Amino acid sequence: MAYNKLKGLLREKGISYNTLANTINLSVAGLSNKINRKKGSDFTIAEVIRIKNYLNLLNEDVYLIFFTWFIVYKE
Repeated sequence: MAYNKLKGLLREKGISYNTLANTINLSVAGLSNKINRKKGSDFTIAEVIRIKNYLNLLNEDVYLIFFTWFIVYKE
């Protein structure tokens, strides 16, 4: 599952992958791989914190963007 909420937020704020990649010290290709979850890539906690600070996200936003895909629903 890709980080669609993060993609939408970047689009909404007019922030390019290049700008975010430079801010969190990643290559654009590395950021794209992580956002699209290619090659088993995922964000580190340090990267999530840098993204949170750069985008001024609330803790709730961070949870919704980065951690909700971990939830497994059981019936």
